[in-house]
Amino acid sequence: MSASVYVDICRTDAKLPVSRRIARCAKKALGCTDLPGLSVKKEPSGKPFFPDMPGLHLSITHAGDYWACAVAQMHVGVDLERPRRCSRASIERRFFHPDERVWLEGKSDADFFSVWTAKESFVKLSGVGITNGFSGFSVVDDGGLASSAYGVFFYHLSDVPGYKLCVCTKHAAHIEVALCF
Repeated sequence: MSASVYVDICRTDAKLPVSRRIARCAKKALGCTDLPGLSVKKEPSGKPFFPDMPGLHLSITHAGDYWACAVAQMHVGVDLERPRRCSRASIERRFFHPDERVWLEGKSDADFFSVWTAKESFVKLSGVGITNGFSGFSVVDDGGLASSAYGVFFYHLSDVPGYKLCVCTKHAAHIEVALCF
């Protein structure tokens, strides 16, 4: 049986405070109804964590009109992006692996952002962020977007119309998404 990841996606103008959204995900991940005093802090790298619950992991992302968090009892990374026109060629040269650049030839902006969300969810899982090593790994394989690589799993979700969303986990997982928009 696979582990579960709980993803909460809200509009950025939602009335529910961020702290309550994170608590809602954490309660689902732990299978409880109450988490008094739940706190979130940031590592020096910026990665959020629960200081009083070292076995519970958190990742946060936002783009355009949406905000999302992922909570699990394993390391997790999440990224959300709204496909848009950008300086693809220069971004690809700087941040993408040669295999990704080849795969993206002739592909859409949506495909570009599918690669980007997979890469960013991977570095959020690891806690290293976007560094010069961002181009040193590839999230595509002979079949296109990889569903697993480097000992992690990638889940490309289509829960937010017009956006790309990717969850990255250390183990195979069941992804449960809650939408509030």
